[in-house]
Amino acid sequence: RHRRRVDDPQTVEAVHPQPLTPVGEVRLRRVAASGVVREAGGGDHRGPGPQQLERCVIADLDARAGDHRHTADQVGALDLVALAGLYVAGMFYMTNITHEQYWWWWVIHLWVEATWEVLVGVIMAWSLMKLLGVRRKIVTTWLYIEVALMFGSGILGLGHHYFWIGTPEYWLTIGGFFSALEPIPLVAMVVHAVYDAGTHAFKNGNHPALAWIIAQAFGNFFGAGVWGFMHTLPQINMYTHGTQWSASHGHLAFFGAYATINITFFYLAIQHWRGDVWMGGGSQNAWRWKWALGLLNGGVLGMTIALLIAGYEQSFIERAVEGSTWGGYFTAQNHPSFQNAMVWRLFFGGITFAGFILLVWDLLTIGK
Repeated sequence: RHRRRVDDPQTVEAVHPQPLTPVGEVRLRRVAASGVVREAGGGDHRGPGPQQLERCVIADLDARAGDHRHTADQVGALDLVALAGLYVAGMFYMTNITHEQYWWWWVIHLWVEATWEVLVGVIMAWSLMKLLGVRRKIVTTWLYIEVALMFGSGILGLGHHYFWIGTPEYWLTIGGFFSALEPIPLVAMVVHAVYDAGTHAFKNGNHPALAWIIAQAFGNFFGAGVWGFMHTLPQINMYTHGTQWSASHGHLAFFGAYATINITFFYLAIQHWRGDVWMGGGSQNAWRWKWALGLLNGGVLGMTIALLIAGYEQSFIERAVEGSTWGGYFTAQNHPSFQNAMVWRLFFGGITFAGFILLVWDLLTIGK
């Protein structure tokens, strides 16, 4: 076989017979500027090869899928409308405390575990496309699954707040079963995206953002998923609700789901602000973001474990032994295990603060 220039229509038509969209044409012109390619089975060649031509076709196919092109934007816009609308559920006054609590949890739970979870999925989808050049079809697929699980586990998982406020007993089953499925698509989206990027040899020029988005996926899975499910089964929650066990779940879930995705966006925004500079792991001051990543994640995980120990001690003494009495509360608060755990929480809080200072320093100086 003979060589042809990449901008030769016959070469493109052999791979992709339909006329190119504007997105595909732009990608094609970029590749064409760098040399010639060979068709399958050809000999030596200069410039970009079939992988680069494949990227042109992938970009064109993504742009051609009109229904998928703006999916993340559409889901994000609709989700923001739902997020604002749910706030109405907490605005009206009711005289019955059970009814009041029933609607009040719509604001708390459906913000955090439905609309905000979908919003995080939208931000993560956009970030993966920006960071790795991941095919839109991949993130769109997992975003659809995330929305589907929101309507299933996110909304029905609301039931774990209805265990002890006077609502019907069927909420025990519903709330216990549908409480920890929402983070699964986000982990799958990241794993699939990173695998796809490696398969197509896509390069990443923002290593701290990529590191933080991976931390987000697994922090969300363990914090919201594993730690949440550990104490939302009604048989366990009867002893753990209102203890430091809940605070343990809250620390890891909030940091893993929301703080990490914000930090990812900070790095993306700063890279764009600095003129799309290279932010690699081997750069001169890369140690700052690496240490910040380690200190923040290590500090939050340490606080999570310390609060879990304190909550376990409360659940055993205050609830199981003393029967949720005032005496049991003070006995648990004064127990050495509880007090030692709170000291460790303070220690790891200091580590987290040190990581925060290092993170701010890096955000202010990286790329200069």
